[in-house]
Amino acid sequence: MATREEIGKTYNFMDEIFRLSFGDNADVSCAMYNGDFSKTLEQAQKDKHDFILEALHFKQGARVLDIGCGWGPMLKAVKERGGHAIGLTLSTKQAEACRRNSLEVYVQDWKNITVDTFGTFDGIVSLGAFEHFCSKEEYVAGKQEAIYDHFFRLCHELLPEGGRLYL
Repeated sequence: MATREEIGKTYNFMDEIFRLSFGDNADVSCAMYNGDFSKTLEQAQKDKHDFILEALHFKQGARVLDIGCGWGPMLKAVKERGGHAIGLTLSTKQAEACRRNSLEVYVQDWKNITVDTFGTFDGIVSLGAFEHFCSKEEYVAGKQEAIYDHFFRLCHELLPEGGRLYL
């Protein structure tokens, strides 16, 4: 797992560049062009958000947890569609950007939450964060299976029957 310090060094350093380039709720991963490269980046990102929310069976009023929320693009998409989203990040700068846009975010490691922390969710999203969950040292020590097991068990506990995880 990348530590808060490691995430901070990386994402806090890039914060201003990303936000100036891509907006306050920077969203640069996994844009959904589906072969139509005439789309703007903004449209391709909106299409990605729509696809993910559809995969979650999102309905107005739904609660969504975004693990590794970055600058909050999914949090913003959920809010705009009438849901309630909570984001987790290890980057203080990402959290500040989210809060400036009235998004609910916590500088907190997913490994330290339980169902008692925020309750249950109708859906959980984690985009581009999974690769940070197991550090090189943890992998070499053979801990990756335990880490991923913990993650999926946590998601199971946080989701009701029929709840969905988009990874």
